[in-house]
Amino acid sequence: MQIKCDVCGKIFKFPFEINTHKHVGKELNGVPVNFWTTLNDKFDLIIDDNMKGVFRYKDLYKKTKKNISLDEGNTPLIKVLDNLYIKDESVNPTGSFKDRGMPFLMNEVLNHNKSSIAICSTGNAAISLIKYAKLYGIESIVFLPQDIDFKKKNELTGATQIVYSDDIIKCFEDFMIYCDNNPDIFNGFLSTNISYMIGLETISYEIFEQLNFNVPNYIFIPCASGGNVVSQYNAWKKLYDNNMIDKMPKFVIVQIDGGNPIEQGYNKKNSESLFVINNPVPSKTILSTDTCFNYFKIYEIIDSGYGFTVSIDDKDIDNIAKTFKDKYDYTSLAVLAAYEKYKKNMRVNEISVAIITAKNRK
Repeated sequence: MQIKCDVCGKIFKFPFEINTHKHVGKELNGVPVNFWTTLNDKFDLIIDDNMKGVFRYKDLYKKTKKNISLDEGNTPLIKVLDNLYIKDESVNPTGSFKDRGMPFLMNEVLNHNKSSIAICSTGNAAISLIKYAKLYGIESIVFLPQDIDFKKKNELTGATQIVYSDDIIKCFEDFMIYCDNNPDIFNGFLSTNISYMIGLETISYEIFEQLNFNVPNYIFIPCASGGNVVSQYNAWKKLYDNNMIDKMPKFVIVQIDGGNPIEQGYNKKNSESLFVINNPVPSKTILSTDTCFNYFKIYEIIDSGYGFTVSIDDKDIDNIAKTFKDKYDYTSLAVLAAYEKYKKNMRVNEISVAIITAKNRK
């Protein structure tokens, strides 16, 4: 596999440490934005049930040095209505979909001959990274905002180093400065990391398999940094481009109304630069953001006709939470709120899958 920079057109052999290739005008205060396209070899959906976790999909990451898994993935697809399924990522080993990206990410660290990795996180990714890094014998440095949920903070054990910043924006900035000043540390910025995002693709391959190799009409995905949206699109596009499916699903990008840079930017045809919201609306979710590191990629998905946005608010989620709050975290419930809001536009026989991303950490 090769990767191409969308800005300058240069092509690199993967794995390549993408954070060493910069376009300052496309960054946000030094934080990288996803402008990478993978140029795949011919893809085949080879499933090896003798392997564990994401390593079941043998063609995804061909530069594996260690096949160490916690049995991530293989999560249930639960039918909750005649035309609605929940893809329940809350049952992953550390309770979130983040686990799927970690085995490939750890292998990328090893492929770059590094022994330490740093990431920034609002909690779930840090919990997952610390666990997998320890398994692979890799040191973990995690950057977190001070106001991280105390329930998540209690699970942050085993990290080599934890650095707290005043808020999430400062967290990103402190993280990037640290990585720039410490080139021996692998920059694992998850929002743009290709190996991590390839691991997330396995959500869609499982959905395809669990639906008896049929394509759903809609996939609802919560969107903050947008990496999960891009990963699921990439998965189905691989299937489509290799003639394994004859249609693409529609990707429903779920954000918070007033903290929805994708929707606002697209409606204003803002395609040349990041769209930034000043003072995004507060939310009990982590979805309300001022911008999106995968903005350009998601803009392309919408512009191609394969996706659209649905914006909701905390009141919409509160209505859903009455039923599901004890099982799934509040942010995850946004997809079900979006489904409720949009379902009147669907045909009776159209199938939707809502990706629930994390458990409720009691």
